[in-house]
Amino acid sequence: MKQEARLKKWDELIRQKRYPGIQNFCALSGAERTVSDRTLESDIRELKRILASKYTSLESAQLLKYSRSRGGYYYPESISAFTEIDSRDIRNLQELSRSLSGFTHLFVTNEAKNAFYKLKAIAKLEESTKGQDALWNPVIYTKEGARDGQDFFDEIIHSIEDLCAITLQYRAFGKKQLKKHLVLPLVIKEWQNAWYLLACPLPDPEIKRLRLKKDELQLFALNRIQHISRESISLRPKIVNLGEFNPATYFQNSFGVFRENLSTSENQPEILKLMLDTADAWMYDYIKRTPIHPTVHILSDDPEKNYLRFTMDLEWSPELEAFLLQFSPMLKLKGTVKAVKKFRERLKRIQDSYSDLN
Repeated sequence: MKQEARLKKWDELIRQKRYPGIQNFCALSGAERTVSDRTLESDIRELKRILASKYTSLESAQLLKYSRSRGGYYYPESISAFTEIDSRDIRNLQELSRSLSGFTHLFVTNEAKNAFYKLKAIAKLEESTKGQDALWNPVIYTKEGARDGQDFFDEIIHSIEDLCAITLQYRAFGKKQLKKHLVLPLVIKEWQNAWYLLACPLPDPEIKRLRLKKDELQLFALNRIQHISRESISLRPKIVNLGEFNPATYFQNSFGVFRENLSTSENQPEILKLMLDTADAWMYDYIKRTPIHPTVHILSDDPEKNYLRFTMDLEWSPELEAFLLQFSPMLKLKGTVKAVKKFRERLKRIQDSYSDLN
């Protein structure tokens, strides 16, 4: 096996979190046993050089690390020395897409169908960029950027199912330093093509008794998680209100993922009444067809006039405010005095910020 092939195999094994090292590389990769330790050490140096030239914004400690307990190397970040897709990858994508086409009748949710067609779009894009028959790519899809935390998705799900604590190495947005968080993971939520973890912070791994309280929970963006380690003991016997608290309902009155003032009555869910009366038919169709929120309840519906009155049972949040601002020319908020007052205050601040412009 030549060095280029070995380097790609090193990169593949590290991305798969199989912790390849000098002692086990040949066994994991199927390489000849005649490859010397000195040759493999040279591979590691070359891999570090490639990573450093590719990820110039990252420090060397963020590129490649050695785990003494596992006896091998791992990436602390979601990176790769080799990301070029080859013809075999394209064929695999195409075969997967064709195989799934025969099961589209089983996709009973819009989310499953959307994921399937996006997979087809990705396969078509990679095919066209490799000089296939099409003169240009016939499909344009939204590129969502790196979602690094997806590497920990399965591990977090298993910890939730087993009610096992995990330690997160987390870099908050705008911060350079990593911070450790010992938490009990509760539920993962998707919002606007990103994943978030709702978790209960723990004072120590040997906690004797745990009561889940919604105003003490924390939210973590999965793409800010750099590493996860799992505790071996389940906390199930130590949770005193397991039958009373359901994390899956935490977001049921939230328009998004961020919640505030949970321990006070200031931000309790309230029924927001909205009225749509517009000449733009697309907006009427959008509201009717797009699931804005599970609590939507239609009160009046006149398709000929594009008139719609509906309610949503929600807490006030930055995401809800942004939605109302986006469609404020068409939507009228007819909710409680408290909600209308908050929205007016927001509109006043926006108006004041532009008051000095001619």
